[in-house]
Amino acid sequence: MGRSNIHTSDISTFRSLFDLPPADSSHLQVILNGPDPGFTDDESEADIDVQWSGAVAKNAKIDFVVSQSTETTDGVDLSALYVIDNNLAPIMSESFGQCEAALGTT
Repeated sequence: MGRSNIHTSDISTFRSLFDLPPADSSHLQVILNGPDPGFTDDESEADIDVQWSGAVAKNAKIDFVVSQSTETTDGVDLSALYVIDNNLAPIMSESFGQCEAALGTT
């Protein structure tokens, strides 16, 4: 799940370096949930998530859901809702986090 699109060529390069099956449509699907957010500062996080998910489960199909953030809802949350609402997969992974100290006192 993410809020930035990814360059699938980055995933292909990673998989090639680690002798994993290629990142073709049988192993990787990028699903846009709404407008394409493009490539944001979160692209490197999205790359890491997709790369290592595929490394751990090298023959699994990775569905990467991308949603643009709105004024009221984070794109990662919208992507998670898409996965749940569409019963997309039996396993869902989210690795976004933030240091509690950066969130303020409330």
